[in-house]
Amino acid sequence: MTTVKLIIIFFCLSGIASEAHADVFFQPDRTSEISTLIPLANVGDSRAQIELGDIYINGQGVEANLNEGLKWYLLAANQGNVNAQVRLANIYFIFYDSHGLKQNDAEAMKWFRLAAQQGNAEAESRLAQMYVAGLGASVNLVVAYAILDVRRIRHEIKDEPPMAFEEELNRTIGPGDIREALTLSKEMRMPAAYLVSLDKYLKGR
Repeated sequence: MTTVKLIIIFFCLSGIASEAHADVFFQPDRTSEISTLIPLANVGDSRAQIELGDIYINGQGVEANLNEGLKWYLLAANQGNVNAQVRLANIYFIFYDSHGLKQNDAEAMKWFRLAAQQGNAEAESRLAQMYVAGLGASVNLVVAYAILDVRRIRHEIKDEPPMAFEEELNRTIGPGDIREALTLSKEMRMPAAYLVSLDKYLKGR
């Protein structure tokens, strides 16, 4: 896959790019940083691992290499780095790659779950979207509504315009399911209880 194609897909669809990198056809040359970052990354510095992942994913002075970028993101994500978890999840949720990586909803959900547990707003939204659409799990409107309610409370969201999947959820969920979702939301609000309560609810259905 060419550098330009990787950059266009990742920056247009993943939502992790900053405004400073809004021009997907231009990437800074960061080759001089690699020699400094690699020793740090090799001893477990998750920030250095993410930086290397960004360099290889986005072709910042090197040939874009999705697999090399994933390697560094995975190392950081396995240490609990929430930014790496979201990057990994977005790649698995979005990418189709001619070099063997296919969209993988199960892997996307795995990493969105872990990032959502830590309170990452993007991961919470993506996770709810997956439950509305039945991606990586069966459709579950109660769980989706609960996840979004936790997100709203955690981040004190008041006037955020709803996304299309949220509008669909609000049109289709019934009053009884909303009550059930609000009960689940209360159980999920503490990070330590987030996945425990979610999984307990799912197993009880």
